Amino acid sequence: MARVAVVLASLVALGAGCTPIRPLETADGSARPDAFTTPVDAFTPQADAFAPPDDASTAGLDAASPDTAVPLLDAGRDTGPALDGGQDGGAPDTCVGLEACNGLDDDCNGLVDDGDPCPGCMTFTNAGRTYQLCATTRTWTAARAACMTMGYDLAIIENATEQSFVAPLATRGGFGGAGTGVWIGLAGDPSGTFTWVNGTAPTYSAWATGEPNLPSSCVRLRSVVSGQWADTDCTASNGYLCELP
Repeated sequence: MARVAVVLASLVALGAGCTPIRPLETADGSARPDAFTTPVDAFTPQADAFAPPDDASTAGLDAASPDTAVPLLDAGRDTGPALDGGQDGGAPDTCVGLEACNGLDDDCNGLVDDGDPCPGCMTFTNAGRTYQLCATTRTWTAARAACMTMGYDLAIIENATEQSFVAPLATRGGFGGAGTGVWIGLAGDPSGTFTWVNGTAPTYSAWATGEPNLPSSCVRLRSVVSGQWADTDCTASNGYLCELP
């Protein structure tokens, strides 16, 4: 017991000469228990801080889930091979199954506007081109507007091969008799200069005998002269031939 008492006394004496162990302190002596501990979330990004914003509420974008970098869905079309008439250079993500009158291949069968989806018009294809032959009679200006509403324009006939295809269309039923025909996309100014709807000058023509013979006129395929060209007053009413640009 005496030896134990001596040891205890020695420990007490040793402790008397040391500074008590305390928490880490600031200059004023206040304790800093978290001095070397990173505060919670100090370097953790808040939710969505570096992720793409939720585009569900952004006008014009799709309803992509928040923080998901997915391609935008523009009317159901992506950036694959063009099957939709080149509207956005992409193929439909999903095929709708039914053709609409819009100059696109809606059912993904490789044909544009097949099945005659355009009211009052019949769809024809030749050499990779798509046409709408429309029986409703309109002025040249109104006919062009109707074509453009469908995604087309009045037809441009570039060579004899194309003329041989479109000429018989003017002699089909539904376009009346003499003096009527089918508008195409050629019109003349007061000087007698003719220009296609795309702004180019004709490099080929198929005028009927005695044509053209009017200033400031528009051109039709005559229904009684094997589809040859004739100019007439632009306010006359004719059927019309649209072509997909």
